[in-house]
Amino acid sequence: MGASVVQLGIWLSLWAAPEAGRHLTLDPGAQFRVSSGTEWDTNARRAVAGGDGLLGFGNRVVGDALLRLTVDAEASLRITDLDVVQIAYLIGAKRFFGENTEDLLTHDLRLYTNHLFGRYFSFGLFGQGKANRMRSGARDYTLGLGEGALTLHLTNELSASIRGRATSYDFTDRRLAFAGPGVGGEVAWRPHRRFRASLFADFDWRKYRGNAVVPLIDESTGEPFGNFVTLCDGTGDERLDGFTCAPVQRRDTLLSAGARLAYQGPFILGGSVLGRFHRSNSDFENFDRFQLSAFATVPLPFRFAISLLGVLQLNRGTSLTQAQIQADDDENQNRLDAQLSYGLGDGLHIDAKYSLFADEFQNQAVDFVRHTFYLGLSYEIEANSG
Repeated sequence: MGASVVQLGIWLSLWAAPEAGRHLTLDPGAQFRVSSGTEWDTNARRAVAGGDGLLGFGNRVVGDALLRLTVDAEASLRITDLDVVQIAYLIGAKRFFGENTEDLLTHDLRLYTNHLFGRYFSFGLFGQGKANRMRSGARDYTLGLGEGALTLHLTNELSASIRGRATSYDFTDRRLAFAGPGVGGEVAWRPHRRFRASLFADFDWRKYRGNAVVPLIDESTGEPFGNFVTLCDGTGDERLDGFTCAPVQRRDTLLSAGARLAYQGPFILGGSVLGRFHRSNSDFENFDRFQLSAFATVPLPFRFAISLLGVLQLNRGTSLTQAQIQADDDENQNRLDAQLSYGLGDGLHIDAKYSLFADEFQNQAVDFVRHTFYLGLSYEIEANSG
């Protein structure tokens, strides 16, 4: 998927190059950042404490120290005055001191292209491939995403875009793997080069590999047996004598809508409000999530800088399966990050960071809490031909 995004972006640039106002420039640029340090994780196994859901999950919370290494590289090529292609790759590794089954290797490859056609239209492509692999394999997942967006530039300050995408998600428990298309739109307002505000909405369809949760049927009466439910895939209560069920493949829809604000000047400041409405043909899988987030990066005297991120989320409704993947789904948790950096010069920094991840799964007597404390070094460099 990634290679095809880049190839298509370059082809679009060269195809449009003869247009008046387009001049072949082939101007490259690059950024590179590497960071490494030690961290204490109070919930190294990312355990969800307090009981078992339909699919089951661990409930033992264990703390451990680890070594962390992250390498982040980005390259860009401005093919013409109006066409740019970018590729970014991140590889990260965790090596635990005691809980070595939690050792982690993650890859994240992202590709972007943007092409301006005339004064009013631009077209962009985005592709992402992400793989998360643990030594135990307990929470391995692979994400693939391809998206195209068409933007109408109504004025210098106002633009509107529509987008379409395809998503594929594979998880250790294949019953939670899904794929499907999505559409979305956004209206953006930029009254100043340092300020941007936008309203957006997205709608996604998801077809799961696994079955929907359905009632367990008492064969003697033909009626649902109390509040008992099953996936009806040959691994649960439907195998008991006297009970049956009707298998149904799971289908979900997800509506997301919200607003974003961002300012970038001597300091960086922004925030967002987001509502996500999840509906399913599976019992106990209809829930809503409301999220409020804010972030800031502020330079301080004596080469210090502080970065803050806060995410507050409220859940309404129930989900039997969300708890199994929630511990790795950081964007859907209550979260607090605070990082203090000190510049040693020539792109070298000392970084100290505290993070909190927390959530309560309201349909069950369970919760997830995790604190991390990090201290390390980072080095970054940027190069441009111009």
